[in-house]
Amino acid sequence: MSERSDNSGMKHSSLMVAGLFVMVAMLLVREFAPDGPAAIIALVVGIIALAIIVPAFIIALFRSRSGS
Repeated sequence: MSERSDNSGMKHSSLMVAGLFVMVAMLLVREFAPDGPAAIIALVVGIIALAIIVPAFIIALFRSRSGS
């Protein structure tokens, strides 16, 4: 029988790390630059990044549970 490699654990951990970096960056920008366009831009970029990371994590989670 042939063995197939499963990298779902790596996908989950890299997505979690990316999400944590985005959230920490958003908090730091809001703390140290509470006013101005830099904070607004960072907030928008962070929300867009989370909108990409969260669905990717959910898809990876369902794929790992289904076994494919």
